[in-house]
Amino acid sequence: MKATAFQLALALASAPVVPAAQTPQPATPAPRAAAPIDVDAIPVSVVRIRKQLAELPPADVDSRLRLNYYIEVFGQAPRIDFLAGVNLNPLGAVQYGGMTHREFLDVVTPMAYRAPVADLSSLAYSAMTWAIKRSEDKRRAEEKKRIEEEARRLRELQVR
Repeated sequence: MKATAFQLALALASAPVVPAAQTPQPATPAPRAAAPIDVDAIPVSVVRIRKQLAELPPADVDSRLRLNYYIEVFGQAPRIDFLAGVNLNPLGAVQYGGMTHREFLDVVTPMAYRAPVADLSSLAYSAMTWAIKRSEDKRRAEEKKRIEEEARRLRELQVR
């Protein structure tokens, strides 16, 4: 079973690269049953595979799993057009200028860590200032009331 799977992997690695647009799609899905693989039908040289396997470095003796597989894949990578859909007309005007600091921060900062819409620090400062002013007004009113009470008490003592 292992040799068959290895031979299949080598056969797939040496198969020619076909673009996805040219790959024929089966009308019905293939059955899941494992069919025996005819080694002679695989388009690779078994003699060459055995020769390359013989040239591999010796396996690590200390490894108890012995999972030493070496696969070399040769093929041509598909061409990737990174600027597809981008207008690179040198005669046209710049569509947009450089990004502002705010736009940069919006790009690099996740939504969960962005500052809230309202500035909460100024709100807290305003609340603290209001509380301090209210306590001072209340203290002044109590002091004024205490002075008036003291003045009224002294007037009552003079009248007697």
